[in-house]
Amino acid sequence: MNRFPRLFAMALIGFAGLAATALAGGPADSSSSGYGHAGWHGFAARHFQKCLASAGLSTEQQAAVDQIQSEARPTFQAGFAALKAAEDKLRNDVASGADKSVLGQDVLDKQAAMDKMKADHKEIHDKLLAQLHPDQQSAVESCMQSPSHGPRGGAGMSEAPTQ
Repeated sequence: MNRFPRLFAMALIGFAGLAATALAGGPADSSSSGYGHAGWHGFAARHFQKCLASAGLSTEQQAAVDQIQSEARPTFQAGFAALKAAEDKLRNDVASGADKSVLGQDVLDKQAAMDKMKADHKEIHDKLLAQLHPDQQSAVESCMQSPSHGPRGGAGMSEAPTQ
């Protein structure tokens, strides 16, 4: 009964191949918001920036937010570099037909880089919200919960068409 290990190995290799293919684009360079997120994450970062701007920050608060974001930029850049390195290693190992244990470790390394980026993002998010008054915090949170309208600001699919 040698069938299960072979099926598991094929599933793992297939998953690694799909993950490598899906992530072939890699993260983009830093954006003007300082987050440098790509794809959906870039949209979420821009949405957060718009919500911050709509909260009516004082000049002191805006200066503190700008300072936090400029200090966070190297952290985010290092996180993206680590993620890109993990993705590249996974992609190269898949292409070279590496052993399933190597591919498994590559997937774990990539996940660890993503988890680190998520923790860094949450830390910066919490620092930014700490600069706001409670009413501003609730305004930002409700803005973030509101349905988004796509990266170009057009109507999203969640809205009913008007006739």
